[in-house]
Amino acid sequence: MKITFPETGMVAISVEDAEIKVQRQMWGTTRTLIFNAITGMTEGFTVPLYLVGVGFRVALEEDPRGTSDGGNGKRFNMKLGYSHSVYVPIPTHIKAEVPTPTKIVLSCTDKHLLGLFAAKVRGYRKPEPYKGKGIFIGNEQIRIKSVKKK
Repeated sequence: MKITFPETGMVAISVEDAEIKVQRQMWGTTRTLIFNAITGMTEGFTVPLYLVGVGFRVALEEDPRGTSDGGNGKRFNMKLGYSHSVYVPIPTHIKAEVPTPTKIVLSCTDKHLLGLFAAKVRGYRKPEPYKGKGIFIGNEQIRIKSVKKK
């Protein structure tokens, strides 16, 4: 893998031998990682999360633990149909907004870390296929199953 800078503001990535499959794979992977890093620093990445279900809501509040445990001093207080509230501290590298009680907007410069945190939040109540309730990432859709009858 060779990375060269032919002119200002331009990066060229090439492989030594295009016949070797592993080198071609790393070529595409490296190009995509560099592209995502540049996009993250210039525009940033944004992911919306939707809470779908009766009584599902989220609020952004100050974390009483402050910035300890790697947080930025804020946390989500989510009511997801459990007997208790679910508290999720927001990492320092992620900016979160709650425009409505059923929508979360996450922004970050690192696409991978943003996806990991979105998946962590989604894991508290994954979308279920019978009633269609849960936490959806972006425009995610699930197929609704029919109830099994005898």
